[in-house]
Amino acid sequence: GYTKEELMQKNLNELFINVPKEVLAARWEKVRNGENLIGEAPMSTKSGAELPVRFHVSPTELDHEPCICGILT
Repeated sequence: GYTKEELMQKNLNELFINVPKEVLAARWEKVRNGENLIGEAPMSTKSGAELPVRFHVSPTELDHEPCICGILT
């Protein structure tokens, strides 16, 4: 699989290749507007296989700066 360093260099469009970019953009906009996001989507592995991933993403602050915190399982 991906190393931590490789994952840190990826964006969501590279990891969730079977989720339309417009859908990802709309979901992130909701989180930026204060909504929590919980769901499941197929994530692409380094070898190209699909892996079902559950996610919980929430807007928060870190050092008084807005950020997004997510957990993938």
